[in-house]
Amino acid sequence: MYRYDIKSRRERERNTVILIYLYYKNNNENEPEQIIPYEGKYVQKNNNIDIEWNINKFPVKLKRILYEFLKMHINSMDINKQKENLS
Repeated sequence: MYRYDIKSRRERERNTVILIYLYYKNNNENEPEQIIPYEGKYVQKNNNIDIEWNINKFPVKLKRILYEFLKMHINSMDINKQKENLS
């Protein structure tokens, strides 16, 4: 029986985003850390610092990429949920 752990998948996806950010940051160390593309800003939430963006500042092509990614991600989650319900 195949059991899919959504929590671990979300953790992997979160870690992937962090790795992409760290890669970008390390390759651009000469730039001040406060510069975040598309008018992003650091926001203190509880004991964490998050980055927030206004999606209206994103270029159309980036919005489209994010839309397609989210569509595929939601579809994948739906398929995995259906598999869980069958088992």
